[in-house]
Amino acid sequence: MIALGLILILSTLASAEYYVDSLGNLNPDEFKRLSSEESHQHLLVGIITPSCKRCQDYYYPLVQALHAFRGIDIVVATANIEDIQENLGDCDVNLEAETPEFRLYKAGTGVCLESPDRNFNLDWVAKELKVKMKPSHWTELTETSFYKFVNNPKKTSIIEVYAPRCVSCQNQYNDLERIMSEPVQFGKIDSDKYRRFCTQWNITTLPHFMHFTDGKTYTDAQPTVQGDSAMLDYFNGLIGCRREVDGRISDRFGLEKNITRQLDRFMNGDAAMKESVMEDVKAHLKEYTSGKIYLHTMRKVMKEGKAFLREERARRMKMIQEMGVFSKKYPMSKTYLNILNSFMKYDFSGVVKLNGDNFDKIVNGKRSVLCEFYKKDCENCEAFEKEYAEAASRGVPGVVFASLDGDKYNFIAKRYNHHKNPSLKWFAKGADVNTPEEVQIAHTKDAILEYLNDKMDDLKEQESEEAEL
Repeated sequence: MIALGLILILSTLASAEYYVDSLGNLNPDEFKRLSSEESHQHLLVGIITPSCKRCQDYYYPLVQALHAFRGIDIVVATANIEDIQENLGDCDVNLEAETPEFRLYKAGTGVCLESPDRNFNLDWVAKELKVKMKPSHWTELTETSFYKFVNNPKKTSIIEVYAPRCVSCQNQYNDLERIMSEPVQFGKIDSDKYRRFCTQWNITTLPHFMHFTDGKTYTDAQPTVQGDSAMLDYFNGLIGCRREVDGRISDRFGLEKNITRQLDRFMNGDAAMKESVMEDVKAHLKEYTSGKIYLHTMRKVMKEGKAFLREERARRMKMIQEMGVFSKKYPMSKTYLNILNSFMKYDFSGVVKLNGDNFDKIVNGKRSVLCEFYKKDCENCEAFEKEYAEAASRGVPGVVFASLDGDKYNFIAKRYNHHKNPSLKWFAKGADVNTPEEVQIAHTKDAILEYLNDKMDDLKEQESEEAEL
């Protein structure tokens, strides 16, 4: 019995891990366990009824609760009435409700509590549990107080224009709470209450971030990232500051070590730049959130190209589905998946599309260029395109990977006596651009890379001999 009780407690605690940072949806067994007299945790649940077509628009109180009761042994979650109805007992739920029915179960009681006036608020929860809520770092602003708030020459201000019904606002709420610190001041304006303000500032999307420096300079700030580390990187980059040791935003200007910008340099740079970025990330691992994962992924991309990202992403997604959100490995696996997605956002085939305007500017003898001549609606070209893109994604220092639609730009194709699709031509640095070498190799990424590495070795040897002369 003791062993069984211990297993029950541990399984309950394990399930709670998921609800620390984001809302989860309870299944019947989890609800039954957490709402029972044997539960060692409080449960704050938003019950979804059949009439609640847009329940997610009303989860804001639960999202706020994740922060307000952080450190308290409480599970904050949602549950579908159809899944938990037989375990509700005496709990009265309005099945016609068009918003979530919020209920509180105090640990060890099994009793379902409802706010006396049916207007759910966190103050009532705190009073019932006899705990103090963690204060929010946000200052709730009005249309009038906004101007006084941002007009501070000694403070950097970040303002979020939000709406409680905005799902994206809900998703970012706790990410932002975790990264806030002085001397940056954070304010919020409810767009539903202050529509005129939104019209004046031409705010059309939510959440909308406004960045003010020295009380005068205004910048639109629209992060497209989520997760506290990603948001931290974004705002660090926006403010132009560096991260403190404790991982908080600081308004102290200095050396910028920003993993998001490093990723941008890595994905858009040539092979030499990629190596430089990896060395920099390696030297400052302690200052980057998830730096080891970024470095590992960068190394794999250098070695295996985009194929690694696709395969690893598929593998991680399968792992996450199999382990479920209550697994202890879930948070790290989810972090890894998010990082892989951030790499996948880049079109980093590395292939420069040539046309009539840029051909002579790029193929000019000042650099080494490997050019693929192809034709649309050519099956062989389509098959080769993937191999060529994979080779380009790995890159070879000093080589530009390019491609040209020989059918569309036939005047260039005729210049080089091009007839076969697809075909490769090698324009070596310093050589006559009118007489490129016809590349006769297997159309695989490995063959392309081997060919180019040999060519670049020959070119380096030639340059070395010329330097000696």
